[in-house]
Amino acid sequence: MLTQQAQRFRFPMIETMQTILLIRHAKAENRETWAAVDELRPLTPVGREQALTIAKKWGGQGIKSIASSPALRCVQTVQPLATATGIDVAIDPNLREGAKIALPDPKHTGIHALCGHGDNIPALLDDLAIIWDDCQKGSIWILERDGKGQVTESSYVPPA
Repeated sequence: MLTQQAQRFRFPMIETMQTILLIRHAKAENRETWAAVDELRPLTPVGREQALTIAKKWGGQGIKSIASSPALRCVQTVQPLATATGIDVAIDPNLREGAKIALPDPKHTGIHALCGHGDNIPALLDDLAIIWDDCQKGSIWILERDGKGQVTESSYVPPA
């Protein structure tokens, strides 16, 4: 079941609109104690549960594309969603930690999921002049955009 905030984004949606799900990767192993390359840092058991919850909530909503940072924790966050939707995860370097997120062309209507990090999602929200006060691991920012790429609505869905 979708949260109350997300229910208003259920189908049927206006065909000229685009919905972006900005997913912050789920809970990952501790950065400070992880000895290998940071991009290989995986999800914890809690993070894997968060990823499954995202897939359960959004898997049947008609998602058209799924893109992820190359970081393993991001890919693992959206892999259950990809399995639920039958859509391959596209690796996008613009979603990498420290990178500037590029949103899909607004002509591509429908729901598009992007999985990024705790630095670039808030930076994008700032760029879009969206007032935010939270971006927890496993959370989703929902952006509704018109055909010109203007954000018409935004809401935050905290992690489960």
